[in-house]
Amino acid sequence: MNAAASAFLATTSCALFALGALPGCSGSATDSEPAPIAAQTSALVPSPESLCNSDPRVWDGLVPLNVCIGARLFFDETFGGNGRTCGSCHPVGNDYTIDHTFVQALPASDPLFVNKNPAFPLAELETPELDDLALVRENVDGFNDLTHKFVLRSVPHLFGLATSVTRDSTDGTSATFSERTGWSGDGVAGGALRDFANGAIAQHFTKDLGRTPGTSFRVATSTELDRLADFQRSIGRSNELNLAAVHLSDSFAEQGRLDFLDPQIGRCNECHGNAGANAKATGKNANFFGNFERFAAELPSRPTLAGVIVRDGGFGGQALSAPNVALSVDPSGVGDDPTLNGFGDGSFNVASLIEAADTGPFYHHNNLGSEGSSIGLVAAVGFYSSAAFNSSPAGKKLIQQFGTPITLPGTSLVEIAAFLRVLNTFFNLDLATQRLQAAKRFNSSYWDFRSDLQKTLIKLGRKEVADALRVLASPDGPPLHTAEQSTLSATLTQLDSAATTSDPATRLSLTTSALSAIADVRSHFGTGVSFTLGSGTLMF
Repeated sequence: MNAAASAFLATTSCALFALGALPGCSGSATDSEPAPIAAQTSALVPSPESLCNSDPRVWDGLVPLNVCIGARLFFDETFGGNGRTCGSCHPVGNDYTIDHTFVQALPASDPLFVNKNPAFPLAELETPELDDLALVRENVDGFNDLTHKFVLRSVPHLFGLATSVTRDSTDGTSATFSERTGWSGDGVAGGALRDFANGAIAQHFTKDLGRTPGTSFRVATSTELDRLADFQRSIGRSNELNLAAVHLSDSFAEQGRLDFLDPQIGRCNECHGNAGANAKATGKNANFFGNFERFAAELPSRPTLAGVIVRDGGFGGQALSAPNVALSVDPSGVGDDPTLNGFGDGSFNVASLIEAADTGPFYHHNNLGSEGSSIGLVAAVGFYSSAAFNSSPAGKKLIQQFGTPITLPGTSLVEIAAFLRVLNTFFNLDLATQRLQAAKRFNSSYWDFRSDLQKTLIKLGRKEVADALRVLASPDGPPLHTAEQSTLSATLTQLDSAATTSDPATRLSLTTSALSAIADVRSHFGTGVSFTLGSGTLMF
């Protein structure tokens, strides 16, 4: 593990930088110009291949070589740019996303704030909303008019991409963009997950706003793009659940599961099939025009064009010279404002809900939910019973299908939120288990060899246990599994000691004990929830 990664994970800062495919990034850079990886690696800097060939996770069989190489590119490679890497916005220690609390804790020298670095002419690369709301500037509709054609978007986590990128060809949007990679699912020629790396380089890594390949940055090679995609597809779960076969022990969360599945109550399962990102009808990720921009904040940095404030039009605005979609509610509250104020068709692709509870705030604009103790799921779910959603094209389609608007009656809002909190907790504990089992394996087999690797895996496992405890204890509804919360609190103490002790025997004992406690707690939550986790979440 390199020194920068070690420092980041010890302080939960963003010293891990990565080239990550920020969904929604744009650019036209090709992958035909640079030489192979090895030819561009200084003799003083080990190549990703050499680092991975000596990585215990690879030669012990836990992580495939290609996934490891992709991770090293993701976390270490700056592609000749301004110092950012994918991990700048997708840090492993913060669920591969950023939020206000995380951003505020970063040092001023962090490459995330390169727009404030006088060494680069990049003052307009980001806006104040990066600091205030963790929103990044995206030119998803092209670089031809930087002043008037940009949007401000939150950073999606990268969990479960392997399950959610397949495009639903029945959603009525263009097939030009072949995969659904986050939020609007467009912005880069080709539109596949593999393509987004070079789009992210052009958008976020550039040393100047001219964005000239070979001068402002170097584009990734075809091989690098393949390895980056290998890594990103291996992060988090690779399977879907079958919610019909799930049973939760907490009665409130169990009723939330039933509400979620019931098309006359939650209707959630129609678009978030089995709480994932795919439509129930097709099993693929669809775009929907759900009026999601209606409750986005009026931000001071929004662009204006011909006196009109330009809002986020979602999918498909690349070839447009003027706004073509109306996204605002009339200030009087009566009817829609017909002013055309967005580029696109107003649609966004669906995000998975299994990982939602601890990766807020929610939606493409971070305006609902929180990263704090009150995670705000109730408000996020409640949007779907609002007039804004029910009057949207997506809402009207559901009304036509089922005969009524979504109302979420009685306590169903809080029940569905409780259901999602328990699902997220299952996922947290499985991630913790995966990482702690790897740490235990190295500890058992190699004793104190690469203790830094062991301790970092323990810290990452501890982070997931802490997330599980935060989600269960959230005041967004009734307390969930209070007895198990006490056990998880004690487990955190064990893991803190395991991550700091210099004695490998003590580390092994504490890690083993924590794994046993986590398995016991998990068994109390219910049945039918089983995740197959990719190996990428063992990398950092």
